[in-house]
Amino acid sequence: MDFDFNKLERDLLSKIEEIIKDESLPNPDISRHAKPNEIALVLRAWLERLGNSGFLAEPAGPGRLAAQLELAHRSPWLALASDIGSHVLCDLISRHGSDEQKKAFLEPILKGKKIAAVAASETLSGSVQKTMNTIAVKNSGGFLLTGAKSTVSLGPMADIIGVLGQIKEGMALFLVDRGQPGVEAGDPLETLGYRELCTCPIALHDVIIEPERIIGPFDSSKVDLLQELRTAWDQVMGAVACGTMRLCLDQARAAADVKRTHGKPPAGYQSVRFSLAEMLTLSQTAEILVLRAAWAAASGDPQAASLGLCAKVFATKNACEVADKALQIMASAGYTKPNPVERALRDARLGTIMGNTSEVAQMAIADNVLERF
Repeated sequence: MDFDFNKLERDLLSKIEEIIKDESLPNPDISRHAKPNEIALVLRAWLERLGNSGFLAEPAGPGRLAAQLELAHRSPWLALASDIGSHVLCDLISRHGSDEQKKAFLEPILKGKKIAAVAASETLSGSVQKTMNTIAVKNSGGFLLTGAKSTVSLGPMADIIGVLGQIKEGMALFLVDRGQPGVEAGDPLETLGYRELCTCPIALHDVIIEPERIIGPFDSSKVDLLQELRTAWDQVMGAVACGTMRLCLDQARAAADVKRTHGKPPAGYQSVRFSLAEMLTLSQTAEILVLRAAWAAASGDPQAASLGLCAKVFATKNACEVADKALQIMASAGYTKPNPVERALRDARLGTIMGNTSEVAQMAIADNVLERF
């Protein structure tokens, strides 16, 4: 296996580094009290630049993941927002849509002209949800879609929403415009972290869906849309967790070097130095594991699925740990709002429950260990 980036991947990484340094783009460090329309303005500007760079259209792989990690180092919410909707939805369309559907829906999203979201979670569905209570029934010329989604990130801002639902023959993906009659996006939920994603419930009341906006239905024994979605979210969360750890380490290192009027700086204490060493070790190990999983997936390694779960569990768990250690080093300065570490500590917790939860992932890893060894 070749653990190196090719020229195209290196070029993409350079483009993302240039975009991050571009001061003409709006500052993504926006207030936690910002309204959805204010957040949407920032997100649209960044998505357009990322789309023009080819980042949104780049298929999943080590180079794209490294570029995403750089973006997450600058702004975890922005990196997450650019992937959980646009890239994930387009990946599903690319994999399962018809040529006509690809032509109609992919370009405006991949160019950053439209914000996309994916609606899957339903109330009381649990971590191993297999079917949907969102149902589409046939009517003249199409289907009527009815149901409710409990947590849809980017819901109030999205132009197009990929809704997972059920047809008599199996699960399908419905491509719904947020402004369609019958689509009702609720107010953003008071989430612990990642408030910039404006996660909200969405209700669907007899939404008319033309046949050309339906991908599927699929026999779940052959195509498991939910598991594909969880796997994609796992990859996103692993990269974002690594970027979050870098950000926290930067903040902790700066705080440890502060000169005091009386006494030695925090870095003069052994316990602080030990914490910094452990933070760097966890951060670097997570990055290596996340990239190793991406290379395994790209090369068709039979262990790729298990490695992906290992990477997600390790990175997201230790993002919480590194953020906590950073706050401890910063003391009261880290406990007050707003600052990147306080925000990271709240945000990092999402990684352990989004996609495959840590517990579900560990069960799957154990199954793989027992099978292979």
